[in-house]
Amino acid sequence: MIPEAYSKANIYVNGVLMGRYWHEKGPQRKFFIPWGILKPRGKNHICVAVWKRWEAGGLGKVSLEYY
Repeated sequence: MIPEAYSKANIYVNGVLMGRYWHEKGPQRKFFIPWGILKPRGKNHICVAVWKRWEAGGLGKVSLEYY
């Protein structure tokens, strides 16, 4: 989950684009991982690519929640 932030970000899980966060364009703050993306055995990689566009930018706190 991404709280209020003033940047853009792409979220990847194991090399697959899961979603895009863009403060100015939409309200989406939670990104779900569909079945088959996570490896049940072995390592999984989560990457958040952030575009800090001005001094006050950045994502701040990002959390990973399990349901």
